[in-house]
Amino acid sequence: MVAGTELRALREQRRLTQAQLADRSGVSQRSIRAIENGQSKRPHAATIRSIAFGLELSRDELAQLSGQGVSPSVTALAEMLRTSPELLQGQLRGIHSTAALGGSWTSQFHHNQVHIGRDGHFELTRTQRVITSTVPELTHVLRVCNYSDGPRHGVPEMHDMYGCSLSGQWVLPQHNVVVYELKFDRTLRRGDSITYGYSTDERLPTEIRRTSRLPDRVVSGTRSTIDLLRMELRFRGRVPRVIRPFWVSGNRRTPVLSDPVSPTPSGSFCVEQQRMAPGRAHGFIWTW
Repeated sequence: MVAGTELRALREQRRLTQAQLADRSGVSQRSIRAIENGQSKRPHAATIRSIAFGLELSRDELAQLSGQGVSPSVTALAEMLRTSPELLQGQLRGIHSTAALGGSWTSQFHHNQVHIGRDGHFELTRTQRVITSTVPELTHVLRVCNYSDGPRHGVPEMHDMYGCSLSGQWVLPQHNVVVYELKFDRTLRRGDSITYGYSTDERLPTEIRRTSRLPDRVVSGTRSTIDLLRMELRFRGRVPRVIRPFWVSGNRRTPVLSDPVSPTPSGSFCVEQQRMAPGRAHGFIWTW
């Protein structure tokens, strides 16, 4: 749990008002005020995580908060930052509701294409991004991924990369977290843009697929503003009876559902969100 005095001190060190922190984190000003005034004794972990991202905490500050009510993925990152200084080459970001830290670029385009196999389980995710550096020199990016099926099932494999190459990988099985370090094909100076992409293989072993519950949702988002987010869902086998887009923010536990969607002529389901704010994620939920 984060003490209100600690949060206020961190915010004031950065010369941010409560309103400015609310805008950067996606957490309401009312919630921030309640935490700082001691009225919210045990804020939701997602709320604390969003505030931490909005403050752009240093590794020491993140480590200090790691045991105080934040998610296991944030705790894992704090441990890695303490024990693996080489990770500081990159700037932390996250996919699939995992931890993110830093503000070294702006994101113009983020496209996730999720493939569901004939057996109804995840097969792979293709990701394409267009970013612009906001720092004098940007060479690496870290992708932090949860693999919720457990270490005995293996970790997702990354392949089909363009605009970047895999330069490092760290696995923390106790937290079901894997971190990929991607090195850009060229050094980005301030204002430079790059298009890069990769695929993540998420297929489970056959014996696990037979006994595992079929997935019923997918979500994507980052802790920075995205000019255009495109989520695409493709089924190789049977298609669910109902597929609905939804969105969720860091301080909202219940997803906000939209009307059911129909497939495009190519057979995929697609939703787009322009100017997606920090702390907000979009996805699909379906009924088999």
